[in-house]
Amino acid sequence: MINFKWYTRLMFKLFPAFLSPLIFMIVASIVDYVVTFFRGEPLSFDFFFSEFVIIIYMFTLPIYLLLGIPFSMLMDKLNPNWKIIYYAIAGVIAGVIINILSNQSIPNLQFDIQTVYPFMIAGIAFYIADIIIKNIVQRLIDGKFSLN
Repeated sequence: MINFKWYTRLMFKLFPAFLSPLIFMIVASIVDYVVTFFRGEPLSFDFFFSEFVIIIYMFTLPIYLLLGIPFSMLMDKLNPNWKIIYYAIAGVIAGVIINILSNQSIPNLQFDIQTVYPFMIAGIAFYIADIIIKNIVQRLIDGKFSLN
């Protein structure tokens, strides 16, 4: 495993933070359309794909930068066998923080599967992006992946 100082690890966490909204958008879109299909509702595309990407990016990138990076740096210290579960839990914790900040009152918080699963997907998306970036960096260092 690569051993870098904290500021270098922070820089490596910026790349997954910029990649995660795209992964989140793709997975959330698939889940949303599968659920809509099984409910028997008509499938509709209200936005063009590029508009959807821009909207998701505008709303999720700041959250990944402010909450995802610190949670991810904390997750790197935990048991590697359970990291995907930890990232999903961190996504839910980030969702609770977002709900508290947006509602500005704790007693009105209501959670069901439809409000929790997008945050879990967001946490797992950061985990997937982090794995992709770590593999690319490791291959560049080992010389197995050339830029030529």
